[in-house]
Amino acid sequence: MRIRSALFLLLLASKFTYAQFKEQAKEYYFNINKGKICYVKKDYSKAVDFGIKGIEYLQPFREDLDQLAYWCSLAGRHKEAIKYYQLGVCNGLEYNDTAAYPDYYRARRGTKEYNAFINNLDSLHKTSKQRLNIDFCLMIQKMIAEDQAFRNDHLTDKDTAIRNFCSRSLIESDTNNMNALIDYFSSQAVPYEYEMTPGIGTAFKMLIHHMVYYVNYDYSKEKANVLLGIIKKAIYEGRLPNSFLYNGLDRAHQLCCKTQLYGTYYSRTANGKITYIDIEDVQDVDKRREQWLLLPLYWSMRFNFDDRYQLPEGYTYKE
Repeated sequence: MRIRSALFLLLLASKFTYAQFKEQAKEYYFNINKGKICYVKKDYSKAVDFGIKGIEYLQPFREDLDQLAYWCSLAGRHKEAIKYYQLGVCNGLEYNDTAAYPDYYRARRGTKEYNAFINNLDSLHKTSKQRLNIDFCLMIQKMIAEDQAFRNDHLTDKDTAIRNFCSRSLIESDTNNMNALIDYFSSQAVPYEYEMTPGIGTAFKMLIHHMVYYVNYDYSKEKANVLLGIIKKAIYEGRLPNSFLYNGLDRAHQLCCKTQLYGTYYSRTANGKITYIDIEDVQDVDKRREQWLLLPLYWSMRFNFDDRYQLPEGYTYKE
């Protein structure tokens, strides 16, 4: 198995621009990203306005609805916080953690109003289940069970013969899963996020990330690129979030070339700050992130890490 060059994977990740996103998806992410920047600046009401504008363009993703509800709470816009939280539940957002409820209801436990809120969540959760693509969910559940069994023993079993057997079986399993997914998508579109439970969505993403690695190997790169093309199209159309694939591309590039392209894997500095290391051509990282309509690394780090971040060495950004 011959590892491809760094240039090959770099071209794989950067040969397109965000122009390939549908206009509705572009507008969605432009506004959601503006909302995130306003949140960092603590301009919560403006963050809400951008978030609301964004979800007019596209079937919103669970994480963004959860986030929007939180921004509404911070802005004191309680009715809107409840509205968008409930919409998130209808789209599959888990609601069994009461700490995630809008502030307005966390302070009203035991009241008739609170009980009505819970009953409505139960109804929305049933609606969410009715929207699931059951066949796809069951297929992914079966795939990930086998994937994890072989992958865990491949790494952890003390018996060399078992590890070698699992290693061979893992390649066979990944190849079979890749072929099965390509066959499925030849007649069925990639499901929207809301058609998968959060657990199945995570498992699907994990499987795709494992298969991204196969673009490194001559014997399977053609099939892997076919599957990648299908997943990219689903992202451009707004079926899957724009964060679905770039972490996998980063991991594949790390395995091949010891560097990351976008900023996925972070480490701690001597003073305990969070930073990214080994970013390839770090001065161009935002150009690559823009191709996925991701926030510039500067704003992403501020959004995700508050004041705990330290910008990577060699990276500069002007507000």
